[in-house]
Amino acid sequence: MKIDWAALGSVFGVSLVATVALVGLFSLGIVGLRDRRGGPHLRVRAAPPPCLWCFAQ
Repeated sequence: MKIDWAALGSVFGVSLVATVALVGLFSLGIVGLRDRRGGPHLRVRAAPPPCLWCFAQ
């Protein structure tokens, strides 16, 4: 049994990039929901469409 290291590295790279992109989009959604007038606390308010798009991914 031989392991195709190139294919394994390719799968690892693609999964790493996908994970970083997904975490980045989720983080953008959290930042978009933050109330900028108050302190660093999150407040419940109506989410703008870009934030909803970040969570929908």
